[in-house]
Amino acid sequence: MKGDLSTTETILRFSPSSLDISIALLTAGTADFLISRMLAYVNLSPVACSPDKLPIEENSSSEAVLHILNKTVKKFQNISLLREVVSKGSLSQLQKVLAGCKKFKEDRKSCLEKTDQRGRTLLMSACASGKSEVVEFLLANGARVDARDNKQRTALHFSVANNSLDVVMLLVRSGARIYDEDDGGLMSLHYASQNGRNKIVFFLIEHGCDVNHPTGDTNEDTERSLTGSTALHFAAQNGHNETILLLLRKGAKVDSVNLNGQTPLMLAAKRGHVTTVELLLHRGADINASDVYQNTVLEIAVLAKTLCVAKLLIQRGINTDGFVRSMSCERLLTDAISGGDRDLLQTLINVQDSVKEKLQEIRVSPWDKTLLHVAAETKGNFQVIDLLTEIFPEVNVKTPRGKTPLHCAADVNIARKLLETGAKVNETDQFGETPAMAAARNNHWDVVEFLIIYNSCVTNTSNKFGQTLQSMATLWEAPSSVKKLLQAQL
Repeated sequence: MKGDLSTTETILRFSPSSLDISIALLTAGTADFLISRMLAYVNLSPVACSPDKLPIEENSSSEAVLHILNKTVKKFQNISLLREVVSKGSLSQLQKVLAGCKKFKEDRKSCLEKTDQRGRTLLMSACASGKSEVVEFLLANGARVDARDNKQRTALHFSVANNSLDVVMLLVRSGARIYDEDDGGLMSLHYASQNGRNKIVFFLIEHGCDVNHPTGDTNEDTERSLTGSTALHFAAQNGHNETILLLLRKGAKVDSVNLNGQTPLMLAAKRGHVTTVELLLHRGADINASDVYQNTVLEIAVLAKTLCVAKLLIQRGINTDGFVRSMSCERLLTDAISGGDRDLLQTLINVQDSVKEKLQEIRVSPWDKTLLHVAAETKGNFQVIDLLTEIFPEVNVKTPRGKTPLHCAADVNIARKLLETGAKVNETDQFGETPAMAAARNNHWDVVEFLIIYNSCVTNTSNKFGQTLQSMATLWEAPSSVKKLLQAQL
C-alpha cells in the first residue's frame, strides 16, 4: 500500500489462490479503498501465474492486474466470501475471515443461517465439501443441524452424498435426524445405498435406521416410481452388490415392493445389472413376481432392452407360459434377431415348441417383413440366419412388396446361406427387381459381385423403372470390379 513494488509483486506471484488475495484484502480493510491505493502507488511489473491462480498474464499492465484484483475481491463480498471459504478453504482461512467479519460478531445466528439462492446454509456447503474441521467449527458456533434447503435436504443428506463418514458421524452426534426426508421422500440411508456408500450405510443402520424404511411420498410426478422404495431398491437399481449384501445381512427384505409393486430384482433387471440379478436370485428373490401393472421381471427386462438379463431369467427357469403369448415375446425375438444374438434366440426357441410357430408368424414394420428378412438385412448375422433357415420351411417367403430374404441380404455369407437353402437368385419383387438389383440399390456391391460370379444371376433384365443392373452400377458408382463383370455379360 506504500508503493512497495517488490513486496506486492511477490505476494501476487506466490499467493496460492484468488481466495487468499480476497481474504487478505477484505480482512485488512475496505476493498475498494485498498484497490484505489494500489492503483495510485504501485506500478506492477509482469506477474507470472499458474492456471489455478489469478488469471494474470505476463504482459498484463498494472491497470489490468488491479482490475482482476478488484473483480476477484468483489466476487467474494460479505457472505459470499464466507461461503467460498466454507466450500473450498481451510479452517484457518475461515477463522481469519470471521475474525474480521463485523456482521458475524454482531449477529452470529443470522450469519450462520443465511442461505444462498438454493436455500443452502454454510453448514450444508461445508458438508457438501466434506470438510470435517469446518463442520465441527460451525456446529460449535451454533449452526443449525436440521436446516433444510429448497429441496428439503439437510446437512446430513449432503454429507452422505459426498461420502464423508467423519462428517456424518459429527452430524449424528450433534443431533441430526436420520429419518429426515428430502422432497423426493429419500432419507440419508437411501442416499447412501444408491451411491454404494457402504461404511455410511453400516453406520446409519447401527445408529438405529430401519433398513426396510420406505421412501415417503413425493411432490414430483417424475419421482412417483420411487415412492415406497427401500434402501435395497436403490442399491439394486444402481448395481451396488456389496451394499446389497450388507443390507441383506442387516435384515433387508429381498422382495420388498414399492408403490408400483416393483421389487429390487425388477429394478436391477431394468438397468441391465446381470450380476446383481444373479445375486438377488441367489438370495431368494422371487423370479416370477409381477408389479401392479402385471409386468413380470422378464417383461420389464424386455421393455428395457436388457437382453442379457432376459436371457439369464429364461435360463434360470422363469415362468414363460404367459410370456410366449405376449407382445413382449415378439419384441424379444425381434431384438434378438436384429441384434444378432443367436444364444438368446436359441434360448427362446428351447422354452416352448410354440416359439418356432411364433417366429414364422411375426411381421415387422415397415413392409411386413418376416424375421428371416430382418435377420438377412443385418450385416454379420450369419449365425442367426443359419438357425432361422432350419425353422422357416420356405426361404423364398415374400413381403407384400414381393421381396424375398435374398433381396435383403446384407453380406455375402448371408446370401450364400440363403442360396444353399433354396433361395431363388432371379426372383423378382413387385417392381421387377432381382436380389442383385436390390443389393445394388442398398450399396452391397460385394453381394452383387458374388451373385454374378457364383450364381449366374440375370444381369440384362430391367425393372419397372427401366433400370438394369448395368445402369445402376453406372449411376451409383459401383466398384470397377463389378463394372467389369457386368461389361463381360453384355
